[in-house]
Amino acid sequence: MCKGDILLLNPTILHQIYALHEEDHIFNIMLSKSLFEGSMWQLLSGNKIINNFFVNYFYQMNKTKDYVHFRCSQNHLIEETITSLIAEYLGKKPAYYQVIQSYLIILFAYLSRIYSEQHFIEQQDLEKIGILPDIISFIAQNYQSVTLTEIQNVFNYSSGYTSRLIKHHTGKTFSEIVHDFKLNHAKELLVSTNLNITDIAEKIGFNDSHYLNKVFKKRFGITPTQYRRGMKKE
Repeated sequence: MCKGDILLLNPTILHQIYALHEEDHIFNIMLSKSLFEGSMWQLLSGNKIINNFFVNYFYQMNKTKDYVHFRCSQNHLIEETITSLIAEYLGKKPAYYQVIQSYLIILFAYLSRIYSEQHFIEQQDLEKIGILPDIISFIAQNYQSVTLTEIQNVFNYSSGYTSRLIKHHTGKTFSEIVHDFKLNHAKELLVSTNLNITDIAEKIGFNDSHYLNKVFKKRFGITPTQYRRGMKKE
């Protein structure tokens, strides 16, 4: 790698991070699955290169894709975006979480452009990328009320085939994927807003706050209120 380059790395791959010289600086930016299942996938729905990488990683569809290398040494927009992103994280000013997400979307858009230009990828080539990332993105954008029938109507695959496709590549059922999006978006809202539990339950598509409390505690071991208090202390 050269100065200014970016490596999008699958963290399940054995790796070690180090600098060759004392004056070198490396920034290790780690992105959680819950961040993407909260809102990032909705915002990345049109970015095929980046979206495909994360779907493959999160659901282990393609274990041979270890990393994507972006040669960005001459791109000042990339440097400015990352500098601003790091400054927001360190400063933690009001609404910094939302600002960081916005910078990530901008960063991924720039990286996708660079990769397409450097590898001579045309729009028609991007359209050939597998259908599952598009289905996952669609679920992410409509998780509050999405159904297999709706996916069938949009993608022209039978609900049975879609269900088997999701299960085969992700190891989870359609309902489990939807559930993941709901709970992780609830976590995001608990951290980034002052909405009460009832409003959050309604916003993510649950019938009432009691059900949200029940499934949230079963999944994470604590109630939504306890999670919010713990994150505020941090």
